[in-house]
Amino acid sequence: MLEPAGFRVLEAADGSAALEAAWRERPDAVLLDVGLPGLNGVDVCRALKTDPRAPRVILVSGNAAEIDLPSCGADGIVTKPFRQDELTARVRAVLALATAQGSATP
Repeated sequence: MLEPAGFRVLEAADGSAALEAAWRERPDAVLLDVGLPGLNGVDVCRALKTDPRAPRVILVSGNAAEIDLPSCGADGIVTKPFRQDELTARVRAVLALATAQGSATP
């Protein structure tokens, strides 16, 4: 859904692979499904946010009300089901905020 909007997308099969890819690739943003196998998206987010240079993190969940964003450090959430334009808008907004705060690379 994000590639047609001009984003470069990397995929990971589970939470551990997502965490490894994020450390290696240093993306501006990470989109994490809460229900990832192994380490879930919330755990991956917490691990990423231990680094002050962590990317922006958007969680994806079928039940956003169950997630305490401040406790895991996520920068936003997208609730399933969602439309492509909603996802793209959320990612752009999180990246724009990061740029305005000086913490994202162009």
